[in-house]
Amino acid sequence: MSNQSLHDEFERAGVWRRAGAFFIDALLVVILLQAGGIVLFPLTHGRVQFADGIYATNCSKREAVPDGVAVPPQFNPTAILDCEHHLFGLPSARMLRVSRITQDGPITKEIHIDSMLDADGVPVKGLSLGIVLLPLLLGLRLMLDVRRGTPGRRICRLRLAQSHGDGPPPLRAARRRYGMLLLIFGPAIAWALAQSFTAVTALPEDLLFGIAVAVLCPLLMGGLVAWRQIYLRADTWYDRFAGTQVVRVERDRPPMTEVAGVMAPSPPEPSRQNYIMRHWRGQLSLPLSYWVNGTLLGFLAGVAVAAASALLFDGGLDDHPTAGLTALLMIWLILALLMLWQNVGIWRSATVYRASGRPGWGGVAKVMVLLGIVGGLWNFVSHGLPQIAEIGDIATGDQRLGPHRFQVLAYGEMLEFSGGIKFGVARELAELLDAMPDVKTVRLNSQGGRIREAQRMSDLIKARGLSTLVEQTCLSACTIVFLGGTDRAVMWNARLGFHQPSYRGLSAADRRAAIELEENRLQKFGLSRDFAVRANQAEPSSMWYPESRELLRENVATRIVGGPPKPAAMAPASPFTSTQRGTTPRAAVIPADVLDRFRTPPKPASSSAGDK
Repeated sequence: MSNQSLHDEFERAGVWRRAGAFFIDALLVVILLQAGGIVLFPLTHGRVQFADGIYATNCSKREAVPDGVAVPPQFNPTAILDCEHHLFGLPSARMLRVSRITQDGPITKEIHIDSMLDADGVPVKGLSLGIVLLPLLLGLRLMLDVRRGTPGRRICRLRLAQSHGDGPPPLRAARRRYGMLLLIFGPAIAWALAQSFTAVTALPEDLLFGIAVAVLCPLLMGGLVAWRQIYLRADTWYDRFAGTQVVRVERDRPPMTEVAGVMAPSPPEPSRQNYIMRHWRGQLSLPLSYWVNGTLLGFLAGVAVAAASALLFDGGLDDHPTAGLTALLMIWLILALLMLWQNVGIWRSATVYRASGRPGWGGVAKVMVLLGIVGGLWNFVSHGLPQIAEIGDIATGDQRLGPHRFQVLAYGEMLEFSGGIKFGVARELAELLDAMPDVKTVRLNSQGGRIREAQRMSDLIKARGLSTLVEQTCLSACTIVFLGGTDRAVMWNARLGFHQPSYRGLSAADRRAAIELEENRLQKFGLSRDFAVRANQAEPSSMWYPESRELLRENVATRIVGGPPKPAAMAPASPFTSTQRGTTPRAAVIPADVLDRFRTPPKPASSSAGDK
């Protein structure tokens, strides 16, 4: 076959197809490394980790840069964060980020230095699996391109071929191609290795900047030249060096026949394949593929996902978070497979449609497919991943809410709860109340937590006719527990705080529904609608603290215990001081329990961002 006839049958691949194939292959490698990081992080105590990929983070602030972390002199960091990376509660990395943020007029500049920490949070020099991501990806492509092609190329219907033939390239040509790419990426990989195992980050900032420019400039220039060549459907500089080319493989292109002197695709022959495979191969008509298999089926899938989400988050599976997490993962996996089937079939059908001489609607369909893919990815990143992380936190013990504790007081007549209201706390409360029939009061000191657990605790307290007491702080979901008491007492200097419900992954509509639900919940406790609306106006990151008079007026509290000290001018003369003229007053010796009543009220604690 001549080179000209090859180009007639196999067109060079464009930017989007090659980018899609690269993304799929890279995603497969990331999944492998993510699994490796989850396994190796605990086995090596954090000396081997993977800080990239798909993950959630739990970050805490540090007051100072720990010993063993190299930073440039005079760096003056503005933030020091200790962040654990995890997926479904399983840690894969722990990193320390030392940042410096400066403001130069309207421009905000941020410089950060990342360092590895072991499982205990101690700085360590180890292997980050992210360093081998690119070499592993190139090795995978080298191994598969000389055969049938990588998964990404096969899905996007591409092939790496020899420049003067339609078959796979010889191993020697593939080695030359990927060897050249590895040579271009080599300085960046070497610099990443140096940062992992040496103290190069302690070098002066100007020198670090110069090294970064020297490493990245050749890579950037080579990438821009290659992108322009791909955009123009020409062979890239490294393909010319290796004698290879990346071509499109249109296996299902219909044969051309002459109709009225014009070459047009022949009518497709009846296929014995099932409907699913016919859509996948693009053998259905474009209207059927787009409007029925894409639009109508997508709408039905959206309704099903909404119903499943309601089952997961509005009741039914909250008693079994592990089952809920599994169900949510299965929902997103099925949705991803459905979208893949829909979009590939529509794209291929649009390709056949355009080949028939009607490029207009075929091009529009392809644009809509791309927009749908972007929308699906955005939906997963903004809603799916946060929801998975939220249920994963519940299933793994809600560590970010902090520890909790029950304490028996007043010879068994008072039970104190302090800490985060996490999954399983209501069950513990029920077991304690069953074993302690003399409990009359539940004292609360909590910054909130899970609303459903708080409602269960409130129902237990109400069913047993117990009183509730707040002496320090009761925020967010804790107020639901407090409202379950028959007698609800609040110390004069205590704080009750209300804000909107918070849950990762909520859409704007879901948030409005959650706020309405919380307003109805507060009204069921006997509070007015105005108070319920005001209690849900504060953003999840802020808090509203009603005054004592409003708590009493709205029947949130039945009584306020104690009060602030009287002004000094109105206080009676103390027997512990001398007020005789010409003498020096003596200091009063006041018992500690009396003195505690006159201390300055504590500052209100901030709400937990994870309350819902």
